[in-house]
Amino acid sequence: MRPRLLTRALLAALTLAVLAACSSAEETITYAADFPAHENVDALVQGSTDVIQGRVLSERSEWINVAAEPSDPNDPNENPALGASGDQPNSEFLFTVYEVQVETSAKGSAQPGDVVLVRQLGGQVGDQIAVATSAVPIEVGSTYVMFLSTMPDGMAEFPNPLESVFEIDPATSVALPGLSRLGAEGARDAAELIAAAGGS
Repeated sequence: MRPRLLTRALLAALTLAVLAACSSAEETITYAADFPAHENVDALVQGSTDVIQGRVLSERSEWINVAAEPSDPNDPNENPALGASGDQPNSEFLFTVYEVQVETSAKGSAQPGDVVLVRQLGGQVGDQIAVATSAVPIEVGSTYVMFLSTMPDGMAEFPNPLESVFEIDPATSVALPGLSRLGAEGARDAAELIAAAGGS
């Protein structure tokens, strides 16, 4: 092969490789959110609408619009964007949504056997990946004590993900402190709260 043909063939192969890499490249978004800090489990209970122990049945990722829809879109008190021109801030975020079957409820309206939807920032849809600096690892099939805030759309979120989740050890049924910055004392208090509600 002549050098000129080799150069063209190499250039064509390189172009195809770059195009293939571009078409399969994943887009990563990073979310950094501020959450209220709670001094202890009592404060966390006060900041939650629901406190449950439940088993995670499934998870999925989806884009969710978190903007509250005004009941009267023509009322400037309910719709601050009324009459605004130009682009409005994007209120769609990528979440991981968990189906959690309630085993015990220490606060709120959820009853044993109910399935609640719990979401936290971050997830993957197609080639779009969102990573949240506040996300805690939650595994399908595992059981957790969760402190939740129910949103207007009916899904629940953690008042502070770094404090609101305690995994239950399947061998001992003891709340583990590993996921919460409230530590061993928080895990003990969370377990006592669930036990007082009739749970394990």
